Amino acid sequence: MKRTALIAITALSLALVSNAASAQTSNAARSPWSVGLEIGPAWHPDVSDEAFRQGRTAPPVGGLYFGRDLVHLGSRLTLGAEIGWRSENSTGRVRSAYDTQLTTQQLQAAVRLRVELTSWFTPYARIAGGASYLDATLTGDDSTTLRGDAWTPYGSAGAGVMLTSGRWFEGIGLRTLRFTVAVEGGYQYARPAKLTVAEPEPSDERAAADRIPSQSVSLGTLDSSAAYLRFAVGFRF
Repeated sequence: MKRTALIAITALSLALVSNAASAQTSNAARSPWSVGLEIGPAWHPDVSDEAFRQGRTAPPVGGLYFGRDLVHLGSRLTLGAEIGWRSENSTGRVRSAYDTQLTTQQLQAAVRLRVELTSWFTPYARIAGGASYLDATLTGDDSTTLRGDAWTPYGSAGAGVMLTSGRWFEGIGLRTLRFTVAVEGGYQYARPAKLTVAEPEPSDERAAADRIPSQSVSLGTLDSSAAYLRFAVGFRF
């Protein structure tokens, strides 16, 4: 009985090792680390965002990411983790009196499940979560400036495909370096944030002491949820 159990455990271990080895045959799996740049539009469906946009234009979002494969799940699945930063900037005009600007900075962590279909073609699904920093500025025709900011949590889910080059850089001694191109679409849900703006305090202490106190103005609740499309280029190593 003990001998049978030992044989079964050994066979299972060899099968797992074999699967792990076969999972590393694709171009992407041979290079577990990744770094890259991404850019793409974001479509905000909520009307609360219209004050910071011109018409129905989708503001561009740019960012950086850094990741690593964590574990190979069988012969074709790979689970990885990423951290990243994204930035979005949009402008608009309200009440024919104020030019508006909204800058959104995002910090996030993500997990990615990749399917190794061929040596170069890998579809994937991605789930991320993090925090958004919203920085709003209103500038009046009389040069009056109002500013306000807020933090809000968010999460996103998407799917895409990644194309990975072969051993293009092996001739210069970089055996594991691979070039990648990816496209991903998905949806980001953000918790609505309350934005309040006011005149910023002057940096000069005397000017700040002589300033006439002014009240803050509530802009209401801003929902920055959005559908997104991302195009990414990067390297794996």
